[in-house]
Amino acid sequence: MKQDKSQMTEPLHKEITQLKTTIKKLKNQLTLRNTAFINIIEKSLDTIIILDKEEVSLYVNEAALALFGCKVTELLGKQLALEGYTETSSEIKISRPDGSVAIAEVNVIEIEWYGQPATLARFRDITTHRESEEMLTYLSHHDYLTDLPNRVYFEKRMFRAIEEANDRKNHMALLYLDLDNFKSINDTLGHDVGDLLLKEISALLQDSIRQGDLVARLGGDEFALILASLRKPEYAAGIAQNILNKLSKAFTLREHEVFTNASIGIAIYPLAGNTAVKLIKSADTAMYAAKKNGKNQYRYFTEHLNKQNKENFEILNGLRSLMLNQELFLEYQPIIDLKTSQYFGAEALLRWQHPTLGLVPPNQFLARAEEIGLMLQVGQWVIENALTEYNSLKTASSFLSINVSANELDGAKVADMILKIISNLNLEPNNLILELTETSVMRNPDAAIKKLKKLSELDIKIAIDDYGTGYSSLSYLKKFPIAILKIDKSFVDDIGKDPNDTVIVKSTIQLAHSLGLKVIAEGVETKAQLDFLRKYDCDYVQGYYVSKPLPLNALKAYVADFNKVST
Repeated sequence: MKQDKSQMTEPLHKEITQLKTTIKKLKNQLTLRNTAFINIIEKSLDTIIILDKEEVSLYVNEAALALFGCKVTELLGKQLALEGYTETSSEIKISRPDGSVAIAEVNVIEIEWYGQPATLARFRDITTHRESEEMLTYLSHHDYLTDLPNRVYFEKRMFRAIEEANDRKNHMALLYLDLDNFKSINDTLGHDVGDLLLKEISALLQDSIRQGDLVARLGGDEFALILASLRKPEYAAGIAQNILNKLSKAFTLREHEVFTNASIGIAIYPLAGNTAVKLIKSADTAMYAAKKNGKNQYRYFTEHLNKQNKENFEILNGLRSLMLNQELFLEYQPIIDLKTSQYFGAEALLRWQHPTLGLVPPNQFLARAEEIGLMLQVGQWVIENALTEYNSLKTASSFLSINVSANELDGAKVADMILKIISNLNLEPNNLILELTETSVMRNPDAAIKKLKKLSELDIKIAIDDYGTGYSSLSYLKKFPIAILKIDKSFVDDIGKDPNDTVIVKSTIQLAHSLGLKVIAEGVETKAQLDFLRKYDCDYVQGYYVSKPLPLNALKAYVADFNKVST
């Protein structure tokens, strides 16, 4: 039996209708998806470009305008050369029509575009990020004030300069420069003027070097210059002297005429060191030697300076433990009365037996002791031990002379301390002589007068040591409550040889006597000197002709023998 045709087509029709509806829905969904895709792509902050296999652009979104610096229409259909792009690198440079360069990260994936193989490239603009990184890198390697390379960049450049010197088989020089009076300029005119001066000096230094050399500011008023490829070490001296000559002229800063100078240390590779660290240390050592030698000059690093530097380091370290380790001791140099030929007394002289350097002279460590604030402690040790030891001589009429530093004189309790020690030992104050240098009393003469008067009131005698080597005023000399002038050895040495020294010694003796003062001549080493001093009525003498400095037991024997001979 046959089925009705209408019965057969009705289900099929229904299926076809449903299929058409499904297709329509799918098309709508696809359209919506395409629209959404296009909207997302177009509104993306990243640049999206679809390229064919020849790298010709088939599609470009609006973000390309900012990145490439041109309209979308100008990019479509054009072949794009991705400069810098490789399979292992996703960062490229894009040259814009206005001449600027953009930097972008690019990610590439393979796709199909209308049935054809294509490439989708996504570009992310990182120009600002890279510029910020470069700026941070620059700032981390340059000084904020002068725009010169800083210490970090300088140290990197040092390594490269050493490598270049090795490759070329020649020398390189490191100049370490420190301004001599920069602190006083800051304190007097202000830090703003000091900053302007640093800028001026930075420009001056840059104008003083050759192409390929480097000037760096290491901090404060310290600069370093790397002179690369020097055929001869002495060429560095010419550049250093040229800098000193330029610095000798005044700088006009905010209506102020500012004068400055510098100390320069020179270290030559490989003579002064074969590493950056050694060269920096050597140049720094030479710079401090130039400063110590009078400033406004340059000095080359030498092994002698290196030895001095090591000794200074050991001295500075040793000073901090010398009291604890009981390394100090005293010697005594006898003083003779020229008029009576009797033993007058002795000067206590400080000695330091360093554990590795051996016997260190006072002129090598006392100044350093003052620098680190140890002089008051050392001075008190000298006074206590000298008085205690000398008390054992049992010579009631003899005098003990002790040196007192400027810091001890400035100390408000120095008189009380001496009085207490004398009282504890049951000594007579009038047998004690305190020696002070001209420099120490002239540092603050008005204050010194008050303190010296207090000591004089205790019946302690005050002596001015090394008279004639300082800058004391005669008007102050007559105001000081002093009893003795000591003529420095430097004048005694050339008595009878240098007419000027002869006149100075004679005049000093006459001046002292006219003021009612006694005179002690130091450093007497010959009979001729002794006879001269006796002829012109010098009161007392000390020196190697009389006796070298002696340990306490040797001094006791000396005094006993001297008294026997005298009697």
